[in-house]
Amino acid sequence: MAAPDTNQQPKKHSRTKYSDVQRAETLAVLDSNNNNLTRTAEQTKVPFSTIKTWNDGAIHPHVAKLRAEKKPELADIFENIARTHLTNAADENKIDKTSSKDSVLTAGIAVDKMLLLRGQPTSIVQTQQSRVEHYITIARKVAEKNNISIEDVLTIMINNDRIPAEFVEDVKRVLLGDGR
Repeated sequence: MAAPDTNQQPKKHSRTKYSDVQRAETLAVLDSNNNNLTRTAEQTKVPFSTIKTWNDGAIHPHVAKLRAEKKPELADIFENIARTHLTNAADENKIDKTSSKDSVLTAGIAVDKMLLLRGQPTSIVQTQQSRVEHYITIARKVAEKNNISIEDVLTIMINNDRIPAEFVEDVKRVLLGDGR
């Protein structure tokens, strides 16, 4: 057996060249993953560090424009996936070896990704506190605009069912109590 030739230059790792479209598509997938670099790298087979570099801005402005164009396309694909899986959730014969539960779960994930790509919220979070603040803001604006006391505005709003009963006490406490 011949000894290895020690005079040979070590082989350099060749760098993968990505087209602008591949970069844009990868960054759109990153958007659909809510900026989860690890998940995006696993799904696209593009190295984590490469995606991070692109996401940190080391891309041509043309790629940023393509990324914006790819997001709606990808959102539409996820919407179609969601529709297909929801339609077929009741019929296990429609999707080979996929249970109804898996179809619904897949549809939910697809909808979440679609919403992220479209810049829409993926959850509805409205606390009682934010609703109370909403009614307080309205009452203050009405009082200011009409140059009437906050007490009169509250009376009108309460008497006309403009504040749901479960929020009346909190709104009163803030507007009439120490929270002025």
